Amino acid sequence: MIIQFVKNGPFLAPVDDDGLNAMAKISQGELVTVELTRPRNGRWHNMYWHMCGLLLDNSPEGQYGPTKEAVSDALKQMVGHVTVDGKPRSISFESMEQTEFESFYSRVSDVVAGLLSTTPDEVREQIENLTGQRLG
Repeated sequence: MIIQFVKNGPFLAPVDDDGLNAMAKISQGELVTVELTRPRNGRWHNMYWHMCGLLLDNSPEGQYGPTKEAVSDALKQMVGHVTVDGKPRSISFESMEQTEFESFYSRVSDVVAGLLSTTPDEVREQIENLTGQRLG
């Protein structure tokens, strides 16, 4: 069973009736095991694709590929986000939760900064200026 919770101080509270009903079935003081995952934030995904576009637009033509998708595959290779046989792994919402995506994004940002001879903070600022969105 998957139930969504929201953090409220040091506690987690269910966000809907399904969660409330599930919690009602747990006895007071009963030990339960919970696996915490954070659902993906679409804003981060959008900003990743803008970062791919930034590299595409600021590199010699075709250096990392002719499209954002090709640049994405090249970046996945550079940060080691690959399968056992060396193919780029998926970054779909289903394949990565938010914490894992943030780590991936940070590694890619470091690589892009190096390739563009700038800093990760400057890359972030450029992307935030392009999108009008802020991370975190």
